[in-house]
Amino acid sequence: MLQRLFDPIVRRELGAGVTNAALGGLLALVVGIEASLWWVVPIVAVATAAVAGASDRGYNGDYLTAVVGGAIVLGLIWLWVTYRPVLSVLALVLVGTGIGFGANRLVFGVVVPVPESRRGQ
Repeated sequence: MLQRLFDPIVRRELGAGVTNAALGGLLALVVGIEASLWWVVPIVAVATAAVAGASDRGYNGDYLTAVVGGAIVLGLIWLWVTYRPVLSVLALVLVGTGIGFGANRLVFGVVVPVPESRRGQ
């Protein structure tokens, strides 16, 4: 099982997840985050893991990724237009996506082998 950690797909995507979470954490430290916005991280993490899992298996993954990405961009624009703290939310979104991508690849890459449909992409 630990040998799967050395698979290039697993290393690359776990690295991207850790990088996203670390970047979000650093951004949160620099701009500060509102404690009332903690709920953004688990929602984004679960949504990201679900979208990444669907994309791995080919369940309209590209379409789903585009829709979710567009919704996130529209949400950030809405926050900006309504004068809410976009940077603190963006930091939490980055942490959530990092956790979501990392969790997806940890489960479907280390615990269970990477799906063949993902290897073909």
